[in-house]
This record gives sequence, structure tokens and C-alpha cells, in this order.
Amino acid sequence: MSISDDLSEIYKRSKDHIVNLKEINKRYNVDGLKKLVVTFRINKEFRSEWNNSWASIAKDEGGKISLTTAGVIIGASIGGVGIATAGSAIGLPLAFVLGIGGFLLGSEVDTVKSKLTKNRKKILIPGETYDRITVLAKELNTKEKELLDILIIYAVEEWESQL
Repeated sequence: MSISDDLSEIYKRSKDHIVNLKEINKRYNVDGLKKLVVTFRINKEFRSEWNNSWASIAKDEGGKISLTTAGVIIGASIGGVGIATAGSAIGLPLAFVLGIGGFLLGSEVDTVKSKLTKNRKKILIPGETYDRITVLAKELNTKEKELLDILIIYAVEEWESQL
């Protein structure tokens, strides 16, 4: 699927949410990204409505919202943006601009995350053992993951010394 097809699909799937956010933006005179940020910071009622809308969006998206989806929805709910280049200006839908930005940023985040976790392996730990580790981690004022790393390294070193 092409990027434009993907953006179009997100727009169609999110149309009801976009309409809802447009109505919220209109009630609070939000007509741009800067005004959105300022209003969100200072107006509790707006922030509550905005957060409730995004909770609904997340629910409909299966609990996760991609940066591309967020960009399309925010952009479509606010409107357009003018881009000046080479002595002329063009108007582009903000949904397109933020959608592409979200797509590119999301791809970059996925790449970096992949590089960071490339040498990590997942292991399954019985629930009872994990519960014991959780209690011990709290007693030691550390995170479960850090304690697991230490325990695994220690166990491997012990086994290697016995070989």
C-alpha cells in the first residue's frame, strides 16, 4: 500500500473522530497547532475533552495509535498549512503534512528501536518466579528488569565456573 493510500485509509477510518475533534476545536477557537498547544496547557475543560476523544480513538485503534494516525487526525481536525518555497506558496492539508511526518518519524523510531533491541532475546518466566522477583526488586529498590539482568548474569557465571 502506498503512503497516500495509507493516509487516505486512516482518514476514512477516523472520520467520526476527526469531526468530533473539529467540533471541540471550534468551541475553544483552536485554529492552529500553536493555539492547540496553548489551549491544551491552560484550559482544563478543553484538555479533558481532548483527552477523552483520544482515549476513544485509541480504543477504536485497538489500544495503540501510530504517529501517522495521530498526525492525520490532528492535521485533519485543524485544517491546512501554507508552505512557501522558491518565491511562491502552496497550501497543503495539514493532515497530509503531519501524516507524512508521523510516517517518517514512526519509521525512524522503529529503526532505532530495532537496533537497540537487536541483541536482546525474550525469555518466559513462570508467574510464581516473576512474583518472587517483583517482591525482591521492591525490597532492593530496583526495577524487575535490572534485577533479572543481574540474576541471569550471576547464574550463567556460576554454571560456567562449574564446567
